[in-house]
Amino acid sequence: MSLLKARCQVSYPDNVMNTFPAALAYDCSALEPVLSKDAVRDHFLQHHALACADAVAWVRGTALERLSIESLIRLTPHLPSYESLFRRACQIRNHNLYWQSLQPGGGHAPWGPIADKVRDCFGTLSNFIASAQQQATRVCGSGWLWVVWRNDRVEIRTTENVTTLPLEAGTVLLAVDLWEHAYYRDFRSRRADYVAACFEKLVNWNFANCRLRVALLRRKRARQVTSARLHIFRSIV
Repeated sequence: MSLLKARCQVSYPDNVMNTFPAALAYDCSALEPVLSKDAVRDHFLQHHALACADAVAWVRGTALERLSIESLIRLTPHLPSYESLFRRACQIRNHNLYWQSLQPGGGHAPWGPIADKVRDCFGTLSNFIASAQQQATRVCGSGWLWVVWRNDRVEIRTTENVTTLPLEAGTVLLAVDLWEHAYYRDFRSRRADYVAACFEKLVNWNFANCRLRVALLRRKRARQVTSARLHIFRSIV
């Protein structure tokens, strides 16, 4: 994981106690003119940073403070009276992925392994973006859009409200916040235009490539382990 973070320049630690104070990896004005400075600042401070502060206050001094964000997401749905902490953990994970999915001067054509997979699964970048727009507009109310690597395919999925994508549902390559506070100031009710702008002008293909390479490596290693175990079994019987 440390190597993955170094290559992707990930600035958001996994341990819940290390999420506060939260900080963006770029200036709030760096995503202009697509997303305005005021919109990014308010989004970050009023939603992401606040969720981090709430989560840290909740777990401080308890056994939960040693857990990662993903561990909290796995554990808290099964604990009575921890719904609020679960929601905060989802918000933190979602926003961590969202801010890293965008970069100043991003967009343009995909490259590297993600370009191959987008072409294999969608044909063209235009088809990929059109599919993302369609999925986003189907979400009634607030939610999230996810570009996921699952079953050797790139898929576009959505979740509603603050819910994060189930951790077993694949590797998240990119995330787009579909809550109105993410785009209304700059796009009003034009959610589809906002989604297109994210992929055409802001998307961080390097982040997607990094996460995809790790997913492919894990799959390769899993297959090697399975093959080795099968070989041992056959040699015994």
